[in-house]
Parts: sequence; structure tokens; C-alpha cells
Amino acid sequence: MKIAIFILNYNGCSLFKSIFARSVDSALSIAYDNLDVVVIDNGSTDGSVDFLEEKFGKDVTTIVFDKNYGYAGGNEFGFREYVKLRGFVPDYVIFMNNDFIVTNPDAVKEAVKFMERREDVALAQGINLLPGGKFVDSAGGFIDVFLNVILRCGGLRLDECPNDSSYVSYVSGAFLIVKPAKVLSVRNHIFNPRLFSYWDETELALCMWSYGYKSIALPVVIGIHALSLSFKKFKLLSYYLFNRNRCMIRGLLRKDVKAMVLFGALGDVLSMTYMPFLKSGRLGFIWTRALVDGLRKRLDCCMGPYRPLMIAPKDLKTYIVNAMPVVVRRRMLRSFNYFERIRTFTVDEECLRSSFRPFLAFV
Repeated sequence: MKIAIFILNYNGCSLFKSIFARSVDSALSIAYDNLDVVVIDNGSTDGSVDFLEEKFGKDVTTIVFDKNYGYAGGNEFGFREYVKLRGFVPDYVIFMNNDFIVTNPDAVKEAVKFMERREDVALAQGINLLPGGKFVDSAGGFIDVFLNVILRCGGLRLDECPNDSSYVSYVSGAFLIVKPAKVLSVRNHIFNPRLFSYWDETELALCMWSYGYKSIALPVVIGIHALSLSFKKFKLLSYYLFNRNRCMIRGLLRKDVKAMVLFGALGDVLSMTYMPFLKSGRLGFIWTRALVDGLRKRLDCCMGPYRPLMIAPKDLKTYIVNAMPVVVRRRMLRSFNYFERIRTFTVDEECLRSSFRPFLAFV
């Protein structure tokens, strides 16, 4: 089987040269014979391409673009270019951040072995650790019906994370393992370039769930994620894209789920009335603009017959709280440990079978 690893890079040399070099080197160290390591350069202006050629030579294939297409566009167009160059679609593709360092060279072999046994699993990840290796960045992620994002095991010590595989709403784009043939059997792209960045891997996973193809987090450590260093210089753009795309994702959901999603939507609309005054000027207006743009724009995505895996609370008070403005909502949800309950939640086969209107799990 052929595996291609795509490392998306934008000015990695000027932002964090040593981490970028370690990231590429760690990908090359993965214990798998039939492996291509491909760096997609997203319009870098810092000599990243020359650095790659000098340090890694022919061990790494480079695909170079003259502009920045973001995470979604860069990976999507890079994948298409790779298929043109090679003349075939690989059996597995891995999308990896240029600030992710693989620390377990055998993890990919374990993950692929698991996915080969499961025709219904299209997307997978392992456990991603925070810098230092003691705490968990994510072991998959859950989306609730209000479109809150809860990283499974996020911020917990490694020994606090359940040692079980779990179905998840989406898998992290920091190190995302994909069966491309499954994805391309239901749509003509892997990532939707319109999203640019944020919620791109979520849109992919929710779409695949709607066709019955599952996302899973495996209890095996993959490596360390240095936390999106490329975006730290673009905080306002990051803030805008996260909230705009979140609002665009809401439009993909089925009508019978939208009734619950409306609680969160109402809270967002209420927030628009005072957010520009509550947060420092420009940030508040960007938040409002993001929601307005998200309501106006629609994603071209044909969802399947099933509901994506989402988390729904059992108690009425959580629905009421999510209809409140965002700042009040977050404070109150934390006060009764809503996020903590979901953070260590495990969705297994029994949970899926008993879920209400699959795949909707209650906590």
C-alpha cells in the first residue's frame, strides 16, 4: 500500500526554522516502506523551498505554489498536483502541520493496520501531545449541537485520557490520516478550499459521517503539536475565519438537528448587539462581521442521508444557557462541568447503536 504524507508549509523557515526541520525529518523517520513525504509550499517568501532542497534533497518531494491558499486550499490543490505527477491516488494520505513532530515512528503502521480492518472508517488520528509531551493536545474532537468545539482529552495529562478508541465528530488536521478513495467516492474533493482555514477538517468529517463513514481517535501517541505557530502572526484573520466558517458549517446540518442548533445561533445573534462594545473595538467588529458573512455565504456540500456524529446534552438547562450571549454561555457551561464531561467521553459501538437518530450521542 502506498502512503503519501503532505506537510503544508508557509514561511516555516522565518517563523520556526528548527521546528520545521524537525517536522520534516520526523516524517521521514516513520516506519513504513512505501512512503512519500511531500512538502506543499503555500507561497512562502522566506526561502523555505531552497532550505528543503539543501537539507533533504530528493528525500522530499516539493510542490510549490505562488500564493497562500490556506490550509484547505493548499492541501487540496497539493493533493491534486501530487496525483497528476504520480498518475494514481495513494491508498492513504496523511495531512500534517509543519509544526507537528512525529515521536512514535510505528504509530502510522498501527493506525493503517486498524483502518484496513474497518471499511467504514475513513478518517483517523492518534493522540497529539502538547509541547513537553506530558499533556494532551487532542485525541479527536467533539462538536455539540450548538457548534461548541470540545477537544477530547484536551489539556489533560496523558494518563488521564481514556485508553480506548473512540468515534469522534472530527479528527485534528495537525496529523490527519485519510482513505482518499472513500472520500472521493462521495465528493470530488478532500478539503473545501472556500474555508481557507479552520473547520476544514470538521467539514470533511461531518460530510463523511453523513454517508456512514466514521472518524476515529486511536489510543496511540503520534507526536507533539506546537500549536499552529503559522497563524500566531495573523490573530485577527484567525479570529475572523474561525467564526465565519463555524457559521457556514451550521448551514450544512439537517433540519431535525437545526432545531437544537438554533439555541446556539440565538446566542450568537444576541452577542452581535454588544460584542463590539464588550471586546476591544476592532476585535468585536470582526466577530460580528464573521457571523454576518457566515450567514450570507453557503458551502457547496452535498450531505448524505445520516446525521453526523454530534453531542447533545440530556438536560434542558444546557439548551437555555446556549441561547445566551457567548461570553455568558461559556462561563455558565464551565460552572456545571459541561465541557469536562465531554472531554473524557468515549463513543464506542454500543453508544452509536443506542444513539438517538444516528449519529447523535447524549451526555
